[in-house]
Amino acid sequence: MSDTDNTLSGQYAAQVAADIARNEEELTLLRARLEALETDLSVLRSMQEALGVSVEKATASPDAPHGSGTTVTAGTEPRSRGNAPQNRGVNGTSHAGNRGKRLSPTLRELAESHLVEQSTPTVAAEVAAAIAERHPERNASIPVVRGALENLVAQNRAERRKQGSSVFYSVPPARRETTGAESAASA
Repeated sequence: MSDTDNTLSGQYAAQVAADIARNEEELTLLRARLEALETDLSVLRSMQEALGVSVEKATASPDAPHGSGTTVTAGTEPRSRGNAPQNRGVNGTSHAGNRGKRLSPTLRELAESHLVEQSTPTVAAEVAAAIAERHPERNASIPVVRGALENLVAQNRAERRKQGSSVFYSVPPARRETTGAESAASA
């Protein structure tokens, strides 16, 4: 029985030694990467000073555990995700004054207007390409646009027709007439 213990403990010892060597190697690589990042950071900060640009920096708080959601912004106290300010827009402005007023059309509206412009049924990829071309700031990936198109179908504002493995979307003729009249009235 002692032979089995010796070989088993020998196997464990070999595995532990291999794990230690692998961890030490990984630590060496991580330290080198950290040094490179610190060098990059110092170069970027010196470039920022040379340009005279003042940028708010959001970095992880050194006192907070990794992944805690606590951030420190220059000149402020740390705050966790749970007590972030509410009703803030992209630029930190309040939405309170803009209730009911949308600044840009929804993706669904953009997709519907593209379908109205087309005389033939269109696939989601073509709609996504058209939206991305007209509105490069929008997320117009094919899956997102397909979701918007499916939402239009669910609301009976568009029709879906499948041909083989392709799905084509179009606006019903009655909807095309009313949407065309609405856009002409608003112009």
